[in-house]
Amino acid sequence: MTVQEIEKLIETEYATFQQSIFIGTLPKDLITIFKRAILEVAPNKHQLHTKTLNAIISKKEGTLSFVEVGMVINVILGSPLKILSDNLDAALLKLKKIEEVRNDYNVSVQRKESELVQKKRSLMELAGASNGQMRRIVN
Repeated sequence: MTVQEIEKLIETEYATFQQSIFIGTLPKDLITIFKRAILEVAPNKHQLHTKTLNAIISKKEGTLSFVEVGMVINVILGSPLKILSDNLDAALLKLKKIEEVRNDYNVSVQRKESELVQKKRSLMELAGASNGQMRRIVN
């Protein structure tokens, strides 16, 4: 394999991972919360196209991809707490669940990235890339 083929393979695997269904547990009302959040966050802050917004809000929680979950969580966490509930205690409970999703998402992404960095190193070694080339490609 050439260096370019290895890079393409890793990029493709990461893109496939990002588009795969999120494997963590999501709150049942995540899309509803997202809809409220999107009304509170200025479009120039969330920078999501209407096509993307419509695609996300038309889905059920269990069908969201990793990349969609990341977008949803970012918009929700960028919104006022009142979108979760008018009651502070209830809002904080919901916020805790959203933070757990964010943590699950971050752990999954970090795990996948580490796996792909290791795979890339191994493939580079098998391909005979020199140390200088490998540092340039991996970093």
